[in-house]
Amino acid sequence: MSDSELWEYPISANYVPNWGVREALREIIANALDTDENASVKWCDGYATITDESIGISRQYWVLGEGVGGNFGTFREGLKMAMLVLARAKRDVVVSTVGYTLHPYLGYSERFQCNVLYCKVSANSRTEGTTVTVESLEEEYLSARDAFLQFASIPYLHDELGILDKPGALYVNGMHVQNITSVWGWNMTDRTLMNRDRSVIDTNKVKEIIGQKLSKLDNVTLMTELLNILQNTSFHNRIEAGIYFYPSAQAQSSWADAFTTVFGSKAMLPCDARIDLEAMNRGYMIGTVDHLPYSIRNALGYCGIPSSRTIMAEFNNQSPEPPDPPLTDDEIHIFSLAIDISGKWVPDSDPFGGFAVAQKLSWNDDVEALGCYRNDSGKIYILRSQLESLEMAVGTMIHERLHAIGHDDFTAEFETTLTDLIGKAVSTAYEMSL
Repeated sequence: MSDSELWEYPISANYVPNWGVREALREIIANALDTDENASVKWCDGYATITDESIGISRQYWVLGEGVGGNFGTFREGLKMAMLVLARAKRDVVVSTVGYTLHPYLGYSERFQCNVLYCKVSANSRTEGTTVTVESLEEEYLSARDAFLQFASIPYLHDELGILDKPGALYVNGMHVQNITSVWGWNMTDRTLMNRDRSVIDTNKVKEIIGQKLSKLDNVTLMTELLNILQNTSFHNRIEAGIYFYPSAQAQSSWADAFTTVFGSKAMLPCDARIDLEAMNRGYMIGTVDHLPYSIRNALGYCGIPSSRTIMAEFNNQSPEPPDPPLTDDEIHIFSLAIDISGKWVPDSDPFGGFAVAQKLSWNDDVEALGCYRNDSGKIYILRSQLESLEMAVGTMIHERLHAIGHDDFTAEFETTLTDLIGKAVSTAYEMSL
């Protein structure tokens, strides 16, 4: 190379109009880190200095489309565009690399009849590495430097999955691209997520990658944090709230543990209002589980978290325990009277499966039912302890007869019919006492 050369680039001064000094510095830092992960980045007295200890920048690198891709470079244009932007901003720039030094500036081209990028190139005796000095404000430098994870000091919540302790921050290979509405920050490795100047991301692909990461997540602390946040409806605009994912076999028990930690051991997933009420009547609860986005509830169901439907299906498969020891004569008498009296108050309600006494009617450790009507067998069961008095036995039997004729718990029809029966019974008792 001669002592001094002038390179003319047929690139308009208006190219990459959205870039400023910050973006140009970011590209220079990215270029240095692509060639030397231990590159030095600093600022002093109005100049940012980026130094690497690599083999230098070959002449062909300055041709658009040529160069080393590395972790950050995809289109192999970044350093060239940075020179254009800094020249446009009238910033002093010096690139010192192996064998030559380069100074970019804008000038009028007689050949192209407009302003284009020029690089003044002169020989030097450098044998190793590259140093780029750029005139810049300290805030411009800091903004560019902190776009890189290794300089920004943002801790990882999960190294392997690239989950960061900075909500909404999206990085690609350690370089900040955009902020998204996310519970956590993310460091991804797919460079095709963004366009050339890193101003647009493929949102659908970002969601797909986050879904893949959530499927692999096996950290109860982070799962608990996610459920705690997303049960608050004000957080439903977070990107995780709209992603369907299917936890791995290894992670499913961890999701179950996180669910229990947040909602309790008797919590269930909502399903259908009527079935929900039936399960709640047997000691289960929904609470704020129904505040979770549907996609999250879907993932929890995939992990085996029971819904009201699965709970009631399990209940319907249970066989009530028969009396042990056998009923006494007094119990048999009360049982018979309760069937007869309740039948008069709820006519046409004899179940096709008949009546039976159960020693135990429990569906979890906390709740003991007093009676039940089984749709599958068409039988009414009454708990043995209810046979201690006629009043208890009749009340329970009337309740279950109403179920036998199609009235479900917690419905208006059930409440209205039961209220009418209570009114009639009390009125009758009063009239008989006169």
